[in-house]
Amino acid sequence: MRSSEFFGGPERAIVGQCRHLKKFEMICGSFIRKGRTNRFLDECEAAGIRTLAIPDSFAGDFRIIKKIRKIIETNRIDLIVSHDYKSNFFTYYSVKKTSARQAAHFRGWTAEDFKDKIYNRINWFYLKKIPVVLTVSEPTNCLLVSRGIDPGRIRVVFNAIECEDNITRDRNYARKPGEKLNIVAAGRLSREKGYDVLLEAVSLIKKTAPPFVISIYGHGPDEEMLKSRAEQLDIMDRIEFCGFVDDIKPVLRKADFMILPSRSEGMPNVILEAWSQKLGVISTAVGGVPEMIKSGRDGLLVPPEDAAALGDGLLRALNNPAEMDTYGERGYDIVRKKYSYQKQAELLEKIYIDLTNL
Repeated sequence: MRSSEFFGGPERAIVGQCRHLKKFEMICGSFIRKGRTNRFLDECEAAGIRTLAIPDSFAGDFRIIKKIRKIIETNRIDLIVSHDYKSNFFTYYSVKKTSARQAAHFRGWTAEDFKDKIYNRINWFYLKKIPVVLTVSEPTNCLLVSRGIDPGRIRVVFNAIECEDNITRDRNYARKPGEKLNIVAAGRLSREKGYDVLLEAVSLIKKTAPPFVISIYGHGPDEEMLKSRAEQLDIMDRIEFCGFVDDIKPVLRKADFMILPSRSEGMPNVILEAWSQKLGVISTAVGGVPEMIKSGRDGLLVPPEDAAALGDGLLRALNNPAEMDTYGERGYDIVRKKYSYQKQAELLEKIYIDLTNL
């Protein structure tokens, strides 16, 4: 269950899980408003996954509980895995007086405004009550424990990604002296992603760095502010705002490396996407990132919210693109060995069977 009309990283992860959990009949459900489309459900159907659209009229439409209970009875559902605060809340009350069980999936959170902070408080309250909470990294596990969730009810299951054999990068490795390097940044344009820090870092190194451009892919509430700040810093010749793209892989294949300047993360799927295309990564050391990247071996890590440190790391990467190529090759090997959907499915199957006693 996912309360989303969008199709981004979490939604892609859900589709990937459903396609690989062969021991269960998987159904993807989401809430839908009259006259609006739901991209998440559309993509599920395109992947051959059965879907259920649950009509709702407004954010607190408590009639949803009765609708979900009817769905549980009609479809003989044993387990609902909820993936966000709204799904957690309504599923918690819907499974009462039914034979179905609930698990919640926690990837992290955003806190952009007062409304989000209220929703997060509600979510923490219900996560304490849900029988099993799945999360994506040891740091998010520790965060859940610090918020009062029983450690015995938490299960860590890493993100996963499809990884093709024999990936060939579109980028020409024989770079010419003075050739402009292409760096990719991808994610929601909101405060927790740290793009404002990235802009400051670029302004610090623009006069000493070799030619480069950073292409930023994504939309979000901070988009206009970031564009304005880039103009103020006089770095629009080094920054491109490219909007959202459905498939980031072709972009990654043409890039020299990726940069992730986040203030907070769970376990960023975008790193796995970069590695699946043999693309090296420089990232802030937040959330589950240090579990994924050993700095100087698998990529480069810098402290968060530190424009000078991010600028130094970016400058090192720009001056040593071959080093970043090596990190991309290592990342590709890591993805294939550790972050496959097959490994993830084995863990989830055991958790789901134990939870439902099937």
